[in-house]
Amino acid sequence: MTRPGDVVVLLHGLWLGQFEQSVLRYRLEHKHGFDARVFSYRSVSEGVEAYVSALNDFLRSIDADK
Repeated sequence: MTRPGDVVVLLHGLWLGQFEQSVLRYRLEHKHGFDARVFSYRSVSEGVEAYVSALNDFLRSIDADK
């Protein structure tokens, strides 16, 4: 059961992007009531440290229950 403020963050894998997450995001939001967010990044152009830093910023920007 979802509660107001429940957020699901979707992360794609290597060689995939935000588009591939759209079906899952739609289902989570419209069929299950979650607030789904997609964190998109270029999976092969930067180092892991850059992605971790960007993900940290992304997560901190989400206004959700902790």
